[in-house]
Amino acid sequence: MLKNKTLNIASFLICCILTINILNITSYAQSQTENVQLYSAKLHMDYGYKGYIKGYSSSGYIYVKNLAYDKKVTVHFMYNDTDWSDVSAHYYKTLPNGYEIWKYDTPYTTRVKYQYCGDNYCKFAIKYEVNGNTYWDNNNGNNYYLSQSKHQVELSKCNIGESKFYSSSKDLWFYLKNLGYNKTVRVRVTNDGWATYQDYDCTYHSSYSNGTESWYIDLEENGIDTTSSAASQYVIYYTVNGETYWDNNFGENYCF
Repeated sequence: MLKNKTLNIASFLICCILTINILNITSYAQSQTENVQLYSAKLHMDYGYKGYIKGYSSSGYIYVKNLAYDKKVTVHFMYNDTDWSDVSAHYYKTLPNGYEIWKYDTPYTTRVKYQYCGDNYCKFAIKYEVNGNTYWDNNNGNNYYLSQSKHQVELSKCNIGESKFYSSSKDLWFYLKNLGYNKTVRVRVTNDGWATYQDYDCTYHSSYSNGTESWYIDLEENGIDTTSSAASQYVIYYTVNGETYWDNNFGENYCF
């Protein structure tokens, strides 16, 4: 009987220790992402003659808690499976909630001849150094991964972003997180400094393995004049599950 009690007590203590360790790990992971988190990132392909890929690079935004004025934000990245490199991010903007947005660009790399398109990728993690402490956002130990063949955009902190206007085709493209099947995606456009505006529905294009979708709008087909004046601006909004998410370029709006 005493032996059973001893085993029960030992089992109870082991469970308590495991629970405490799990809670500590969870708390540690939360503190990391509270202090630094990827906002969004994109792989930029450089296409040459007949669509041949000459090279690529990546860029993105980072969501940083302002713990002190003196700080350093670094992106630890690789374009292959052997060579890690570092590139410094730079301050971009302070948000109304006091958090900061930092921006980074990884250097251009030339595509190796005959390289399979799936090998065109960038793997990375984010390091934040402040007050003698170092915080990481490494996607829960998996690192972030941008790939030409799988997904060229990663949305982490944001739910909609990475918009790009193509003046040659008059198309506006952007990405969003797939938070639900039934959704409304629109672009709001003004030509008079927001005295008036008009909303236009966007069209779904593709889904990707990381839960993002690409959407677009043909501006010419919708009669949207992007050359009328310097006041031509737009924002994008996305309604799903009763919530509306906005991409207004961190409060500065987008210009055509």
